[in-house]
Amino acid sequence: MRRDVNCPIPNPSTLVARRCTLLILSIVGLDLGFVLLARAMGWSTASLLPLSADLFGDYFKFILAFPGGDAVQPSTLGGLGERIARYQASGDYAGVEGLARNQLTTLHVTPITALFCLINVQAMTWVDPVLLFAAQLVALAGWWIALAMRQADSRREGMFWALAGLACYPAAMVLLRGNLYAGAAGLLIIHSMLTVLRQPESPKAAVLLALACCIRPNAVAFLLPLFALTAAGRVPMLIRFGATGAVVTLVALWGAHALHPGYTLQTFHAALRIYYDMYVVHDLGVAYGSSTFGALKLVFGFRPGLDTLALLPAALIALATAALAWRQALRPSSLLFLTAAAYTLGSTIFADYHLLPFVLPILLLAREHEGGTLDDRARAVMICSCLILAPKNLAFSDQFSGQVVANPLILIAGSIQIIWEEWKAHQHHRAAPATGEQRELKAELAGQEA
Repeated sequence: MRRDVNCPIPNPSTLVARRCTLLILSIVGLDLGFVLLARAMGWSTASLLPLSADLFGDYFKFILAFPGGDAVQPSTLGGLGERIARYQASGDYAGVEGLARNQLTTLHVTPITALFCLINVQAMTWVDPVLLFAAQLVALAGWWIALAMRQADSRREGMFWALAGLACYPAAMVLLRGNLYAGAAGLLIIHSMLTVLRQPESPKAAVLLALACCIRPNAVAFLLPLFALTAAGRVPMLIRFGATGAVVTLVALWGAHALHPGYTLQTFHAALRIYYDMYVVHDLGVAYGSSTFGALKLVFGFRPGLDTLALLPAALIALATAALAWRQALRPSSLLFLTAAAYTLGSTIFADYHLLPFVLPILLLAREHEGGTLDDRARAVMICSCLILAPKNLAFSDQFSGQVVANPLILIAGSIQIIWEEWKAHQHHRAAPATGEQRELKAELAGQEA
């Protein structure tokens, strides 16, 4: 049967984008169907995403706990007025006075995050809170769509990537928890890595990554691929990264202190100690997380030194990645998957809305795919990345899903396979030129003998 000439064949990068998007959407659909069935049959009261009691809580509940939040008029839009009023009265986050009572406060966030929250509180006296929140969500979505379209070879491919990014599990967590900070940090990491891949000499990549670290310091893990992929001098890149981070943090600290005198380095450190006690030592911070520490804590309970022991898998992955990157033995997709895996596994508290950078490996697979079937490395990167980007909340026990253990296992197993496959490929590549040289030498000797 002759193919219709008016029906263009998708290029290889579009096929990869479509395959990844369909895989993510299929898992999302299966998980949602299972959870809805379990609820209908009375097997579970769990939901696909965090409980509705905290819907948009990381935005409204947290921000409204800052000074001036009690004066904000609850919105009548979207039926959220009652919820916003309840968040204002919740008392889940205290101010400076909560430090003396060892109570969770709003002071444990970085200066740039605190300044963002304080500016939002001020803006809510002029703009409807729901409209303000929605506008920022739209801005994040538009940012992602622009990145996806710019990275794609065609509009069709870009639409697949845009859909995959908007429909994936971490994006849904950003939306439903209202954690705009995680969304911004994730997109800054993605933008930084795509920038250095497209423009290896651009200073913009270091600036973007520094901004991400100002929100989430753990993102410093992505300095490894930044150095490995850049064509510029590494020392100037490091200076630019450090200078940007320092200046932004100091300016944000000054601004946050000016708007909220109770926010200082001293109160920040005191609040961080309370946060550690509540989230690391006690029960918070495990549900809907993907770190090695969270998995071990769920299975064995907290033990002194467990947070240090849990760093071991991430440290080994990072060391192996650095060694292979130094030998130039990693494709960009593998490099960024392994970095994202170390970033995830090595963070003591790692909520799932921070998983957004796992779109990077599959985006790069599309650039590396030349039309043939995916090799073992590429398949491992694609399958593991898509599994991490899709929810697996199929079995709950008191709000805790098996995904807390499944995600670290996927990342560790996938990282081991990718490292092994990349090492084998590197060894084969090293042997191939030597074989060619031997053939040339033999031909030359044969010619001399003749």
